Amino acid sequence: MGQLLQVVLHEYLHVLQDVFFLVTVRKDPVKIPSNLEVDVIDITNTCEDLHFIKPLSLFEASQCEDKFPFVAEILESSKSTSLMKDEIFSSLRKGQKIVVQKKNLSRKILATANKGKLSRFFYIHDTYQGKFRQRPREFATIYDLWAQVTAGYKLKVVVTQDCETSEGPSLYIGDHLQVLNQTKTRISTGTGLQEVDLLVCRRDSGDDEEESEEVTLPLYLEGRFVEEVTNNKRYTLSNLIQSFKLPCEMKVVAKDPSMNTDPLSSFAFLRLEELIEDPVLLISVLENPFECFELPIKYSDFSLILLEDTVPSSKELKTINHIEELTECFYYEVRKQVPNNELPPPRPPKRQVTTKEESKCNISKTPKKSVPTDLKISTTDYRKPNEKWGLHSDTELPETSALCKNDTYSPPPQKCSAEIDYIQDHDYEDLEAELKMLSVTNKKAF
Repeated sequence: MGQLLQVVLHEYLHVLQDVFFLVTVRKDPVKIPSNLEVDVIDITNTCEDLHFIKPLSLFEASQCEDKFPFVAEILESSKSTSLMKDEIFSSLRKGQKIVVQKKNLSRKILATANKGKLSRFFYIHDTYQGKFRQRPREFATIYDLWAQVTAGYKLKVVVTQDCETSEGPSLYIGDHLQVLNQTKTRISTGTGLQEVDLLVCRRDSGDDEEESEEVTLPLYLEGRFVEEVTNNKRYTLSNLIQSFKLPCEMKVVAKDPSMNTDPLSSFAFLRLEELIEDPVLLISVLENPFECFELPIKYSDFSLILLEDTVPSSKELKTINHIEELTECFYYEVRKQVPNNELPPPRPPKRQVTTKEESKCNISKTPKKSVPTDLKISTTDYRKPNEKWGLHSDTELPETSALCKNDTYSPPPQKCSAEIDYIQDHDYEDLEAELKMLSVTNKKAF
């Protein structure tokens, strides 16, 4: 069977390749499959005057620094135009003429914004002229506070949710914490001694009568903490990068005056995540060579051909894309390229696990709940079943009569005394006696 399968694969599976040719009479390359039988003749020596087009990728075009600026034509449009929600970027099409002005290193901030359940992603370029203000950050664990301290921040927070733990001091709403430093300690667990990281903070309850005290908190403690911010200064994007460490949370308090609509001002806050530096080509459309935009070399797969057209003279170049909105897939593609040195949050220490035998012993030692006296089952009533249920001695229950024939008596389920008294003391009329009385009166009547 193995030999037969090998023969079949050898007969029917083979590599199919495509060969691309450049033709002098057309700009598009011609694709010829390898299974097509054609004859090829080398005529290089006899046709030296023929000039063939040479497609260039964006990376190859960026290496032609001695030819900047030059006019080029898009031979093949990019398949990744959907990476950015930008009208200019998505309008580039096959056959369009552009002016490649120069190669540049683009500096921009990768930012995210939330409005309800919808998340949006942006590139904020260093040419953005809006103003930012620092926004108080929120933290969910003590570990988040520790991560900010290790990054070099001096942090003060307010507790907005009670945090109770058996392995350290409890925190309550309104407590003020000033993060000081980190320490380590050893605690006993079911597997022995375990080393645990602790965060040393100074706690102030806000009461004038109580003095502040130092507390040590485990990093895995969960809660709600809001940063105390007293800084109302406005920052430009360049000043913000120099004054704060990313990531940080900011709010746009002044729009960019050069933009008709600034989408960043509509969000409650922005999370500025990373500073991105990418090589780009500064491009402009041939019809309007003064307004330029950036074309990323790394994520675009355009094919260009250089033209000998004259470049329109331009005294000043104006960059028009201050903000670029990204698609979700492109955002996560960029995040993959950024190195992430953050460590996962610590796990809580292991606790001693009780075995099944210990749990059974604990259950047996627990006191039983008391039952009311009127609901206790009567265990001292030794009457016969018929007498016990208020019946005559000559009548038999159908179940008990069947069982007595086999000499295996099983008493009926016992009921509580309150139920028995209710059955015995009922005031129902005897149906058989009433029927006898009716029959006697009818005979007398006839």
